[in-house]
Amino acid sequence: MAFLTASSATDAAILSRCLRPISWLASSFGGSKKVDIREPMRKRFFMTDVVTVLLEENGKLLMGRRMLPPSAKRWEFLGGKIEKGESVVEAAAREIREEIGVKINSIEFVTIATSYHKEVGRRFRVFVVKAKIANGDTTIRDPEKIAELGWFPIADLPADSVEGLKKHQSLLVRVFEKPTPL
Repeated sequence: MAFLTASSATDAAILSRCLRPISWLASSFGGSKKVDIREPMRKRFFMTDVVTVLLEENGKLLMGRRMLPPSAKRWEFLGGKIEKGESVVEAAAREIREEIGVKINSIEFVTIATSYHKEVGRRFRVFVVKAKIANGDTTIRDPEKIAELGWFPIADLPADSVEGLKKHQSLLVRVFEKPTPL
């Protein structure tokens, strides 16, 4: 991540927030302690904690077309709610296993964000991680939640993705760029 560069002032601001220490991120969201993505999460009454998992393979990201609000009929990265007493890493592994039946490894923190979904009247604190599929074939395990799966080039995500995703696509490209040797 040390080799990332920003192409605009907006991207530079987003990038600087992504690269700040996790303790700064925690204090930005009402906490005064460091957040360790391997430790169980504490319940927050004003937000629902969720994890989004970026699964990359050969320059493509795995996405699912969701069936339920707030992302109904739109493409979204896989993941879901962090259960009480569960860490971000545990939630990421569980959600991927439940949704597509594979094990993941190499889980790395990418960023944290908040979003408000008026369809469900809820605010979410979103922990974004990237990971690799360790073993298994991707198969939809719950067709009432996910209609289909698709692998999309990082630089060309589907137009009918969840709101705001296309806006941050350039940051996603940089997250998966290979570092340039000095």
